[in-house]
Amino acid sequence: MLRRSGFVEEVRVLDPSEGLSPGQVEEIDRIYKMYPHLRDDEFVRRYIDMWVDCKCVGYETFRELGIEDTRKILGE
Repeated sequence: MLRRSGFVEEVRVLDPSEGLSPGQVEEIDRIYKMYPHLRDDEFVRRYIDMWVDCKCVGYETFRELGIEDTRKILGE
């Protein structure tokens, strides 16, 4: 997800001697497509450059979400 969002250029794992399991990318893609309402791609796209520059921005926008917005995001 970090690669997909633009935070890193390649897939990274905690142990450099390991990698993703066979079929894991396809499963991530399946889940990603299955729950579009849970994605934060637009929010990340809007603030990524500032985050990379170590500026804490975007929190105010996120904080403005109310309970109804949260329910919509969760599909309830």
